[in-house]
Amino acid sequence: MSRSSEPTACTHNLASSEEHLVCDWCQSILDYSPTTGWFVPLIPREHEYAISLFGGPTVTSRRRWKSLSDNMLETKHVEWARLSEHQDPVAHMPCSEEELTTLGETYARGDQLSTSQEHILSDGIIFHDGSKLKYLDQTLFLNGVALSKMKLTSILPILCDPEVRRGWDLPSLILGLSSCSPLNNTDNYQYRFGPQETLATPYRPLAGMLDWLSKRVRVDRSLVEKKHAYRGYLSWAHDINQRIVTAQRRRLYGAFCDALMNHPQGLFETYQRPWMEEWQDLKEAEQVPEVLNWALKTDGKYIGLRVRTKVGRTRIIKVPPHPMHWAYLISLALSPVNSKAGKLLLGLQHNWSVPYLAKEEPSRPLVKSLEFCHQIVNGLPGHIHLQHATMLAVGKLGHLYQVKVGEGQHGAPYSIEHIHRLDRQRHTSICIHSGNQNTKVPLGDVMGGVLLSMVNDTTASEKIPSLCEIISEHPPFGFPDATPPHHWVEALDQQALNHLKHIAHHNRPVWFRNEDREYFDMQGDEEIPRNARGVGFHGLINRNFGAGRRRGLTVESGWVERFTHSLDIHGSFPYNDVVEAWRETVRPYNRDTTQVRRNHPGRLYERRLQRHLHRMMPHRRQGDVHEAGNIRDGERRWGQVYARVWEVLIRQPIGSTIRVPTARGGALSFEHAGLLVTIRDGRERRFVNRIARVLGYIRSEEHEGHVTHIRRDHPRPDARLQLSTWLNELQKQQGVRNAPPRWWDYINIIAAPAELGQLNWQLHVDLTDLRQVEESGLGNLLINVYDG
Repeated sequence: MSRSSEPTACTHNLASSEEHLVCDWCQSILDYSPTTGWFVPLIPREHEYAISLFGGPTVTSRRRWKSLSDNMLETKHVEWARLSEHQDPVAHMPCSEEELTTLGETYARGDQLSTSQEHILSDGIIFHDGSKLKYLDQTLFLNGVALSKMKLTSILPILCDPEVRRGWDLPSLILGLSSCSPLNNTDNYQYRFGPQETLATPYRPLAGMLDWLSKRVRVDRSLVEKKHAYRGYLSWAHDINQRIVTAQRRRLYGAFCDALMNHPQGLFETYQRPWMEEWQDLKEAEQVPEVLNWALKTDGKYIGLRVRTKVGRTRIIKVPPHPMHWAYLISLALSPVNSKAGKLLLGLQHNWSVPYLAKEEPSRPLVKSLEFCHQIVNGLPGHIHLQHATMLAVGKLGHLYQVKVGEGQHGAPYSIEHIHRLDRQRHTSICIHSGNQNTKVPLGDVMGGVLLSMVNDTTASEKIPSLCEIISEHPPFGFPDATPPHHWVEALDQQALNHLKHIAHHNRPVWFRNEDREYFDMQGDEEIPRNARGVGFHGLINRNFGAGRRRGLTVESGWVERFTHSLDIHGSFPYNDVVEAWRETVRPYNRDTTQVRRNHPGRLYERRLQRHLHRMMPHRRQGDVHEAGNIRDGERRWGQVYARVWEVLIRQPIGSTIRVPTARGGALSFEHAGLLVTIRDGRERRFVNRIARVLGYIRSEEHEGHVTHIRRDHPRPDARLQLSTWLNELQKQQGVRNAPPRWWDYINIIAAPAELGQLNWQLHVDLTDLRQVEESGLGNLLINVYDG
């Protein structure tokens, strides 16, 4: 093979005159720094900003918290939780301040509470906004909403101190803290599939935000008189939270996109909080951070912040019991990790105990290893080729291997791919790594050894079975998939080919076996069974079986023709042309996005998860053809779609008609409203017939494909009671757990009007099933494509 390129211009290449430039290959080796545990992709300026807020890890803990509070005091991350300066958030308590203080001291010591103290907690404390905080059965409740991840001991120091709590929106702070780590590790998910991380780092703040939104909606709904103002919000929040809690890490990014795309109209605008503004401006991050757990720990004796230790693990530090600390930590914890607030929190966690370290100059052994690697490339110019940060190694028989630095199989610091095709990028990963990595050996030396192994692939395959299988089952690049012609095989390195024949298993359907020659070679070997030879019926089966396994991995027919033409004219194969074509397929090296840690779920694991998802959410088993959170599916179907059907039936005057389809998939329609709803099955058809009957509709006539009902009377007195009974039965039949009662979203009955009044625009929307769902994305987060 002829020389195809000049020595690479690089300061670490002794054959080059370059004094300053570092090539992409060396840069990829210098940039490679595999980490376990914490991974915070912040630039030095972001680290320094976070450190400047609390003064650095060298000052005392008390001074750090004071400095952080002083810097955050006038920001939006604190102002959202403020009341007027002298306003006490506690409006009424069932005891005196002294009794409440004594209760807090008793609880902090761990002493048993007296009967009167238990009554104080069960009676509850009423806040300024009308909400009531109760403590029942070891659980805190805010207006009936369970705050399961909160401990009473963590909030008592502030609740019992009128001077500290004055001027702060205490119920909002308590609700926010309960959502900063809403999931635990004791779900059914863990027991079935083994211990797993609850959520990946980028998804934790979104899960917390949605949990906060769900709780906030439920609390606010109980405080206002016009309950219909929150109609549909609860069912959406329940669907999304169930999907997040259950789905965990598999296809979660898509589920979150669906959640943001399909929210009820006006929901995000209703709550103007700093973290809600950050979610509205959400942008996709190029590098995904990774920390080991939720930022805040709220289920202990005190509120804790998780920070990084020197060895890369996590420790919990106590957050001083003051509403100001709670306010900005809540705001930062519920903001996206790639937002300015999220990066600030990552900077605080990463540098609180141990400051970040600037990247050091490469060590002398590492530089020597880079020079050694370049010497190998320069010494084998016909077999090793460099493009950007990727090497192409040509084996002794013409097999192509693509080598680059990065996380490979079995923990290898490199990846090797056997190239079958160039146009469609069909590559097969190869592992030659033992799984044990010697960190004392510089990476440049390791990569040099890998390149030498790939160039001498037939020799290396003697100790690497996986490599032997690759080169024995697959022909060299440019060769036909069937048995190659005699003169093609004779043009190869015969010593390497004989070595491969010697180490390859005899009954393997190898590409280099020729029927006639192999038959005579095997005649004298009586130890080999005849059905393993390449002759007869069994030989035919073996050859066809091998070709079947290689089907779809053959090279392009164009390369076979070019190899044939080059061999006939020049007597050699056109590897220089192959190298030039390969160079066009290599992407430029980007040091900002190359070293990205990603999780790639397996198919088997995902299938198990989907089965688990169906058990946890049986009401989403059939007929749901849209994204999670869509108004037509899940709880939103019963909390909004059929709530609109109920409202149209009530507001239509006497003599109005509806048309109920008799076939599955038909559309329910109304005389005076443009609302259209797909009737998916007999259960939904029975429900529509029932509510129409109790609201004064009678069956009139049946046409082809639908039944007409006409209104003849006013609603029955027990119509709403019947509605709640039917909806509760449906919830039980569908196995829906921990969801709000569906009848909450249905309006009260009124007498049939004498004439048609003004109908809201929501009652004229086409809500039939969309067979092809619109594409979702982060570009239109707040556009509700389904609600109009």
